[in-house]
Amino acid sequence: MNQRIKIITLCILLLLTGWLFYPLQAQKMQTDETQQVMTEIRTLNLLNSLHLTKTQMQALLPLAQEAKKEQQKMKLEYDKIQNQDMALLKKIRDHLKDNTDLPQDLQKQFQQKKSSVEDTAQGYKDKMKSLTDKSKKIFNENQLVLIGEYQACIVPKKSVTNPERSGQAGGQGMIENMLEKARKMPQEKYTAQKSKILSQLDQRLKKSVKDEAKRKEAVNKVSNAMDEARKLSDEEFQLKKSEIAKTISPEALGLPDMSQMKTDRNIQAFILNPFAADLLQYKISKAK
Repeated sequence: MNQRIKIITLCILLLLTGWLFYPLQAQKMQTDETQQVMTEIRTLNLLNSLHLTKTQMQALLPLAQEAKKEQQKMKLEYDKIQNQDMALLKKIRDHLKDNTDLPQDLQKQFQQKKSSVEDTAQGYKDKMKSLTDKSKKIFNENQLVLIGEYQACIVPKKSVTNPERSGQAGGQGMIENMLEKARKMPQEKYTAQKSKILSQLDQRLKKSVKDEAKRKEAVNKVSNAMDEARKLSDEEFQLKKSEIAKTISPEALGLPDMSQMKTDRNIQAFILNPFAADLLQYKISKAK
């Protein structure tokens, strides 16, 4: 099989497995009851932490209902396209049994299918982005921060210093947890893990920081922070962990601000998911 056939076949396999429909899959639209209940719990954990007013919930409800309709339409379209893809794949498979190259008509069919899928997926993404932007106007500044920092969970962990922050550790909390774990590692394991972390960081920085000297400086900051955390006593670490974490935050290292992306993603996953409208309706009915 020549290189062109390999590329085309790979593209079709990616298409069949839903790669072009990642925005749809990211909504986790499983019909399985267990998955639905877990998604509802994660949604409720976020909604409960926001302390939304009745007016806010009433404003969010039509957006959530519209999002649900869009997701149902997309699910039907996705299932239809998958069936069509299977027929095309079988044609390609049958042809390649006796040939090493694809005829122009099959290549044309694939290109048309690819363009159609991309257009459909982009239309869905644009619609969800519009609903997300409208939703963001309903929340106050503090609520948007909480949404951006929320990490999906079944049993929410409350912060002692900030009890409104529900969910697993996010943002700076994740950095503090990383430092905590680094402190507890045996030296041999720490050396190996530290090398891996720094290598991954350098790769991430290459995407946004072109200056090699600045990248090296950022990597050294993280290395030094991890070493410092290990040298401190338990009492000293508890006092200084927040300060150390801030020195190696994404902003301090020159990484792009991901907060807006996280906020948008969490709104779509937990406030505009297929089950959120019913939960909002229930809460509105109970609100005073």
